Amino acid sequence: MGKKKNKRKSGTMMQQFDWLEEYLKDDNRPCKKAFLKIIKDNISRNKWPELTREQGKYLVSIINDYTISHADRIFSKYMGILLPDNFHYIGIWYSSQLIEMAKVFDDYERCETYGFLTEYGSFDENGSPALVLMNKYRGKYIVWVSDEVTNGDDTDYVHKGDVFDTKEEADAYFDSLVDKGLKTGDEQIKDCLKEVTDADLVLIAPNVEIFGDVDFCVCYRGDLLIEHMKTLLPETINRAIAQYKEYCKKKHVVITDLCKVCPQNSNQKYYAVFTRNEEYDGDCMYIHIPSKLQGKERTTIELIKPNNIVKKFK
Repeated sequence: MGKKKNKRKSGTMMQQFDWLEEYLKDDNRPCKKAFLKIIKDNISRNKWPELTREQGKYLVSIINDYTISHADRIFSKYMGILLPDNFHYIGIWYSSQLIEMAKVFDDYERCETYGFLTEYGSFDENGSPALVLMNKYRGKYIVWVSDEVTNGDDTDYVHKGDVFDTKEEADAYFDSLVDKGLKTGDEQIKDCLKEVTDADLVLIAPNVEIFGDVDFCVCYRGDLLIEHMKTLLPETINRAIAQYKEYCKKKHVVITDLCKVCPQNSNQKYYAVFTRNEEYDGDCMYIHIPSKLQGKERTTIELIKPNNIVKKFK
């Protein structure tokens, strides 16, 4: 739009603070001194609590392309993600300002579902998908994607967005974003099962870790088939089912139960495989899970090897 862009500077937090302090030396507003003190203290402690309402207003008042180019690392600690340059021309530099604008006006031109941004969000029981939103602000149309909600909490994160002069342009971009995120966990599992052999005999259970990782446990005929599957791939499940069937055919047995065993007073883990032959004679063997495979994607049948079979637990 004809404005020259400032090249953003790097530098440590304290270097950026020194620059900011020098920049504000002629600012005589009474809150400046307390504002600079709290920033310096926060840098020293590396803790970034919310500013007071007065301090927040002061921070917003000094934000422009020039100050951002020299002190963005400090501003980002309080204001969230720096938005693209086209937002700056309407007075919005950071994600928290966009969120605040949306809350103040509370009037969306359009609102639709984008989908989830992460697998963790998709499979979180308390999760909600990100939204595609359109606001009219200062004669422009803002189209943006909010954060997903996980564990019942949302943030000031803005996944993506753009600013348009006309409603037609904004509508076209808006429509291109609807339902482009990840589906819910249940929908992903249903889509996967559509391409799985004997799908009515397969159970896929997600395991959602507290640090955001998601993997899957797969059972076939009630027997544990795959652990820590990282991605919902029908090919992986079909291959494991084929291994299961081939093992039973080769050994002339039926697997009546296959489960995981974790003995007390031991950090070793095993699979217990119960079988029945054609004469209905039952048998059980224990398969040691090598330590190097703990937490790794693995198919249970692949571990039924002579060197993994144990007679008693360690």
